Amino acid sequence: MRETGRAEKRARILEAASRVFASKGFFAATVAEVAREAKVADGTIYLYFRSKDDLLLRLVEARMNALCRAMQEVLAPIEDPVEKLSAFIRYHLEMVERSPEEAQVLIVELRQSGPDLKRELAELMRPYLAMLQRILEEGIARGVMRPLDPRAVRHAIFGALDEVALAWLLRGRRFDLAQNAEQLAELFVGGLAQTSPRSTP
Repeated sequence: MRETGRAEKRARILEAASRVFASKGFFAATVAEVAREAKVADGTIYLYFRSKDDLLLRLVEARMNALCRAMQEVLAPIEDPVEKLSAFIRYHLEMVERSPEEAQVLIVELRQSGPDLKRELAELMRPYLAMLQRILEEGIARGVMRPLDPRAVRHAIFGALDEVALAWLLRGRRFDLAQNAEQLAELFVGGLAQTSPRSTP
C-alpha cells in the first residue's frame, strides 16, 4: 500500500508539472508552483525528483513510454509496412490533438532546453524514433519502399510531424490537424513508394 501511495503521488506531481510547464513555460515555472498544483509541500517534490530538470526528464520519459506503448498497439495488427507508415503519421498527430497540454511541453518547451538536457532528452526519444525507422527498413526489405537511407528518411518524417504540430500549437490550434496528417501520410507514402517492386532473395 505504501509503494502504491508513493507511485500515485509521483504520478500526481508529474501531471501537475505537465500543466504548469505548459501554461507558464518550463524556464519560467518554479518547483513551488508545481508543488502547489500537485497539492504537496515544496520539499516533497525533492523526495521524488532531484531537480526541476530531472522533473522534466521524468515527465518526458513517462510520456514517451506511454506513446510508444500506444503506438505499438496501433501498429501491431497491421502487416503492410506502407500502411504502418501511414498509421504512424496519422496516430502521431492524433495524439498531439488529443493531448495538447503534453504536446506543448514535448514540442515547444523542449526546444528551449540547454545542450546537456537536450542530449538526455534525445536518448528518451530514441525508442520512438527506432520504431519509425524499423517500419522504413521493413518496407525497403520487402521491396515496397524505395531503397533510401532509412535514418535520413526517419529524420525527414519526424521533422515534418514536429513542425506541423509546432505550428498548430503556436497558432492557437486553428487549423485541422487531422487533415494535415492525411496530407503528410499521402506525401511520404507516395514519395517512398517503390514503383517497380524489386524481387527479394
